[in-house]
Amino acid sequence: MSEESEKRAPARREDAFERPPFAAEYPADPELDRLLAYFVRGNHRAVRDSAEALAKKTADPKVAAAARDLRARIEPDPIARVLLGTTLVLLLVLTYWATQRSRELRNAPVPTVPKTVQTIVK
Repeated sequence: MSEESEKRAPARREDAFERPPFAAEYPADPELDRLLAYFVRGNHRAVRDSAEALAKKTADPKVAAAARDLRARIEPDPIARVLLGTTLVLLLVLTYWATQRSRELRNAPVPTVPKTVQTIVK
């Protein structure tokens, strides 16, 4: 029976989680593990709220650096911010241009088309 129990996978605790690959170098710390668990579960608000506090209160500089790194990983990429801003400006410019152009076309005189002359050849 002991061989059978050794072959069986260990029971997973409900609060257990698999560390992301980037966190393999992080030091072992219960508070940092709690932040990593929040990160893995997608609770970025808890990471955002707790990471800087952990970095300030810990005495270990490696834990502080890991907490700040984890906090930085949930921030949007700077290029995404630039692209979003550029897209919004382009949308506003094109909307303004389209409304001005439609006003110009509405106010333009209607071109007169000469009547077509048809010649019937017998």
